[in-house]
Parts: sequence; C-alpha cells; structure tokens
Amino acid sequence: MKRLFDFSIALILSIVLSPVMLLIALAIKIIIGSPILFKQVRPGKNGVPFTIYKFRTMTNETDKFGELLPDDRRLTKLGKLMRKMSIDELPQLINVLKGDISLVGPRPLLLEYLPRYNEEQARRHDVRPGITGWAQVNGRNLLSWEEKFKLDVWYVDNQSFLLDLKILLLTIKTVLFSEGISHEGHATMPIFLGSNEGKEIMEKNMTTKENLLKKITKRQAKIGIVGLGYVGLPLAVELAKQNFSVVGIELNKRKVAGVNEGKNYISDVEDEELITVVNNGKLKAVDHFEIVKDLDVIIICVPTPLTKNLTPNLEYVEEVSKSIAKHLKRGQLICLESTTYPGTTEEVCLPLLEKSTLKVEEDFYLAHTPERVDPGNKSFSTKSTNKIIGGVGKNSNELAKILYEQVIDHVITMSSAKAAELVKVYENTFRAVNIGLVNELTLLCDKMNLNVWEVLDGAFTKPFGIMPFYPGPGVGGHCIPIDPHYLEWKAKELNFNTQFISLAGEINRKMPEFVRDRAMRILNKKGITLSKAKVLIVGVAYKKDISDYRESPALQLIKLLQKENASVMYHDPNVPQIFSPGISLSSTPLTVYNISKQDLIIITTDHSNVDYEKIVENASSVFDTKNITKSMPKEYLNNKVTLL
Repeated sequence: MKRLFDFSIALILSIVLSPVMLLIALAIKIIIGSPILFKQVRPGKNGVPFTIYKFRTMTNETDKFGELLPDDRRLTKLGKLMRKMSIDELPQLINVLKGDISLVGPRPLLLEYLPRYNEEQARRHDVRPGITGWAQVNGRNLLSWEEKFKLDVWYVDNQSFLLDLKILLLTIKTVLFSEGISHEGHATMPIFLGSNEGKEIMEKNMTTKENLLKKITKRQAKIGIVGLGYVGLPLAVELAKQNFSVVGIELNKRKVAGVNEGKNYISDVEDEELITVVNNGKLKAVDHFEIVKDLDVIIICVPTPLTKNLTPNLEYVEEVSKSIAKHLKRGQLICLESTTYPGTTEEVCLPLLEKSTLKVEEDFYLAHTPERVDPGNKSFSTKSTNKIIGGVGKNSNELAKILYEQVIDHVITMSSAKAAELVKVYENTFRAVNIGLVNELTLLCDKMNLNVWEVLDGAFTKPFGIMPFYPGPGVGGHCIPIDPHYLEWKAKELNFNTQFISLAGEINRKMPEFVRDRAMRILNKKGITLSKAKVLIVGVAYKKDISDYRESPALQLIKLLQKENASVMYHDPNVPQIFSPGISLSSTPLTVYNISKQDLIIITTDHSNVDYEKIVENASSVFDTKNITKSMPKEYLNNKVTLL
C-alpha cells in the first residue's frame, strides 16, 4: 500500500508541478548555469546505492588555485530561496517514481557515513529513505546527528500510513515557516564523523590512507623532518606551530643540541617561535633514524649538490631513502622537498623505499613537494609561499596536499611527482638564464663603454613585456648555480641539448673573472699592479642580509685575486669567518683606518647593515658590482667609484 501511495502521489505532483519545475530549471540555467540538476550517489534501503536528484543551488566557483570555494560562498541567492522553500528537493519525485525512495522516510545521507553508524543508528536503512521524514519535521538541521538518528530509528519502529500522512502535513508547515533549514554556523550540515561506538567501527574498517588522512586533519600525525637546515628547520617550526608533533632527524649533533635547547641558527626562524615549540614539547631533534618507525609522515630536506663535473650528486637523498626504508611501516607518507631533476622521486627514491617490501600507493605514499625557500625574504615565509605538490599516484597526491594545507596558505597539485620536480628546477633555471642574459649585456656594455645600470633603468621604464633582472659578480647559493645543471644533465640523458641553460651557466661562472679583470684595470690606472695591491672585499654572503656564503661568487673572486698574489681581506657583518676550501679568513672591521689603507675596495654583496658612505668617503678607489652607491650624493663619489 505504501509503494502504491508513493507512486500515485509522486506521479500527480510531477504532472501538476511540471510547469513550476520547468521555470525553476530555466532560472537555474540563466543564473547559475549548467548542469541544472545536482546528482549524487546515496545509500538507499539496506545501504544499496542509488543516484539522487536535486535542483542545483551552488556554483562551481573556485579560487585562483582551482579549489572549490566554501559552501557558504558558492550558495547562490536563488539557491538560498530554493532551500528555504525546499523546492530544490522536487526532482526527487523522479526517485520516488523509480522506487529509490519513498515520500516519507529517513533522509538519504552520504555513502561514506555507512561505516560510521553504530548498530542502532544503522537501522535507519531498514526502510526506504524519504523526501521528508520524522526528523525533518522535528527540528531538521537544527538537530545534532545523534538526535536525528534517534528520530529516524523511532520512525522505523513506528511507521504507519497515518504517521506518514501526519509527517506530510507537518512538512507543509515546516516548509511554509522555513524551520530548521541550516545548522548553526554552516550553509549545510557539518560532516558526520561518527558516534563513539561508530567511530570505533569506522577505525577498524579504515584503509591506511583513511587512517593517515584522519591523523593529519586532526593534527595527530607525528611528523619527521630529515635535515634541519635552511629548509627543514623553518618547516619543522611551522608544523609545530600548527600543533603537530615534530621530530627533526639531523646527523649534525651540534644542530640537534641547538634545537633541543631552543637555540636558533637559521635567520628565517624567529627565536621566540623556536623556543616556544620546543618548550611546548611540539619539536625535538634526534641524530638517528630509529624514530622513523614511530612517525606518520617523513619529509626529506637534504642538500642536492653537484659533482666537480657539474652532474647531480644525490648521495644524501639516496642514503636517507635507504635509512627510511629500514624502518618504513604501512600507512606512512614520504615527501621529498629537495630540489632535483625530473624523475628522481620515482626513479631513485621509490625503488629504494620499496626494498622494504612495502608497495607505494597501497602500503605507503610518496610525493615530491619542492621547497621554495628564499633566505632573507621578509615578504614571503614558509607559510605564505605557494606550495607545489606532486604525488607518484592519486592517493599520495591527495595525502600530501591535505598535509601541506594544514600549514601553508595555498597548495597547488600537479599531475605527477615528475611534473612537480620540473616546476621547481625550471623556476631557478628561469632566473639563471635571465641573470646570464643581463650579465652578458654587462660584458657588452663594458666593450661599448656604456653604463649597464643606466641602460637597464631605461629599459625597465617600459610598463609591459619586460621583467627586471640585474647583473652582479656572479651567482651563488643553493639554487641558481646548481639547479639548472640538474635539468641540463637530465636533458642530455634524453639526447637533448639545452643550449640556453648551458650558455647562461657559462656566462654566470665567468663573472668573477670579469670582476678580477676590471679590478686589474682600475688598479693599473692608479699605477698599481694587482700582485702588489691591497684589496678589501665587502660582502661574501651570496645575497644581501643573510649569512650563507655557499657557492658565493665572492669566494671565487677572493681565490682569483689571491692567485695573482694580491693581499685580500674581507668585511661582512653577517659572516664573521670563512671556512672554505682554499680560504680561511676572518672578517676585518670596517674602520676608517682599514678602509683608507686599501688600494681597492670591491663591493660584492649589498647588505643593508654596511655604511657605504663611510666606505666611499674614506677609500681611495671603490669597485661597486651591485650599484649600491647609485643613490649617494655626487660629492661623496668624487670619481672614486667604478660601477660594474
């Protein structure tokens, strides 16, 4: 009798309301766009899935990173009106005619909720679901999930034709007075995560992916950061600030001790933030890999240098992968942050990790999540710098994305780990090639007796079609001198010649020699040979306002000058000592006496905390490779300054 009643009423309503539904469909088409209907698979009687139909109330609007906006921002004015009057449910008359649902019964929810019910709650699926129900007319979305389910089960136990009629009449009242449309603080009902008993059932049936996903979203995942350098420590602190338990794995015992004592050694990390997360027990450091077995996520942040032949040196990545594999367990996510050539994650890391006998995408997950750290940059931090994610599979991609969304403002997913690897190495290759171009322009301007800085200032007045890049004594640091060669090496493996990359690298590497030659010409004009000259290098860090001098062109320049028997000193307020192959020097105080005794002062890094006016005023000759003296009053210059 119930089925006959449902079919008859649904058929009559479908015919009578068809003009109204056509008008609504037209309005949706004009205001929201296609598709007109919202379709979703829902569980029916005994949990058997079916496709439910509703009028569409939300847009598919995304942010600039392709992610759907929150429900409350996508819900249109037309959609709100339809929900208020419950007319978005009218297409479900089709479901009634098909026998998927009844007019009255428990509302069909999401398939993913099935394993989350306790035994009593699961009884709501003993009958066909309905367009309206006992819970709908007794509070609707103002009720908690537990309250709803109790009312649903009460209906299952007490269903009758008269009760259905009563519910239908009460539904008219509920619709007319717009009762209980939205849950407080939500455009739609919040997700049902399960009652205590239901949660236990859900956890038992969880896959490794679901279990890790739950730990990440609840900030219960234990995270290990391998390598506590300029990439690893800022990321570790940021994760710890978001209430994750973080362990740094670092073989340098001094760094381990420093972290555990709250002593900061990375300029991009705030001292107080490090002390806070260490004292709160959210961050600690160890010098071994045994801890890996207790972790849920391991993020690799180790160096990827070059060999003497400018080929990739992946020994750190390989050794770390081997060490992780010894302790790898099911349900872990491994992320490689180190910059490398396309294919490293899948061709180098994956085979080493799978020696553990565990299989990627089934037992563990692997992604490339390249770092984008710019030391000394006050405008962009780890949190505010867009993050690229590329998993070796769909599961890895999803988990890595959700992990980084907990700590980083915007996360962008790529189709693969290889694509993510190429994104990062291209970014730095782009910079290297453009710096190579402007350095080559500098060499040309020297031949033409033109001021390259004047030429560039003129060129950069164009409001479109040009991007500022500036020359210098060379390129340094962990990225620009190294990363392009990773891409160049990979291209050669594919029998492809990357001519721009090779040429840019050649030009950039020659700039220290050009600076030496210009210095020699400046001294010759003063009647001083380089072999008898006293030269002071100002700034040995590879960029301004940092203390890192890895691959700094200033080091190469010092070696070239010393090779010519020049007496070389340096001043850098951020680098008190240099310990580099072939160089062992301490920073010289920038006193008037020390400045005046030099035959030539070469400015190679434009630190903010150096008194350049003092240098120009007291020096006999200055060679400025960074154009830092440009804004000084002309009376200070007195023809003492030579620009690159």
